[in-house]
Amino acid sequence: MASVLNDDIADVFGYLGMARDWVDLYNAFEIMRGDIEQRFGKNGPERIGWPSARHIKAFTSGAQFDLHSKLRWPKQRDQASRMSLTDARALIQDLCRRWLASFSPMV
Repeated sequence: MASVLNDDIADVFGYLGMARDWVDLYNAFEIMRGDIEQRFGKNGPERIGWPSARHIKAFTSGAQFDLHSKLRWPKQRDQASRMSLTDARALIQDLCRRWLASFSPMV
């Protein structure tokens, strides 16, 4: 468990250290979310104080738009709900801070 945890932390820091684009941010997000759900269950993000589902949805919508062909993005889809890359970086940094704090015995 400790080895996997150390690998997860190293991977997240690696992605955030680069954080050139949505791919790096989304990869870091997936690792953190997977660890939290494994340790705390599906309600883990709420338990450690992650932002609302609405904020996470805005992040994932922004990532999906950027990661997949922008030409295939449905025109009727509300693109106003997308998060900017700058806001996504700030969100993922906050999520990382909360994720790291979740290893404290106080959580």
